[in-house]
Amino acid sequence: MTKNLTLAAVAAAFWTLSTTTSSVEGLGPTSDFLAFSAQAMCVMWVLHGLFLIFRQSEDHDLS
Repeated sequence: MTKNLTLAAVAAAFWTLSTTTSSVEGLGPTSDFLAFSAQAMCVMWVLHGLFLIFRQSEDHDLS
């Protein structure tokens, strides 16, 4: 169950990353900062999801 949720989170992070690569119209420099912040958060979310997958697989190897 946790692995499925993690994979869903990784997929959602990639989707969000792909939709935030362009600037928002009308916000000027703020839009670039918001897009960069969203991309950084998505990257951290993906890394966290991968960490959970690897940690779970290591737990199964130990038992």
